[in-house]
Amino acid sequence: MAVLRSWLGEDVVVVLEPEGTVMRGALGEREAGDGSAMFTVDEQQLSGIAIALFADSVDEASVIGDELVVRQGRVTVRVATCGGRRSGRD
Repeated sequence: MAVLRSWLGEDVVVVLEPEGTVMRGALGEREAGDGSAMFTVDEQQLSGIAIALFADSVDEASVIGDELVVRQGRVTVRVATCGGRRSGRD
């Protein structure tokens, strides 16, 4: 969560796997609780939560360059700053 918070306001690309959903825009934080956080992408255009993280549910998290990869249950969340990947298929 600290990595995402350090990217607040930056343009990012979010890829949700295995669905293949791709979202692009400025990263924002909607809510935070004890051990959880909810982030938005391009909040002006898209409604809802793009990323919901729960510390006790994260199986693995790593940062490689400008990309954060979080495995949480069956879902893998990839978040890259626009200085990194520019699409979900790069």
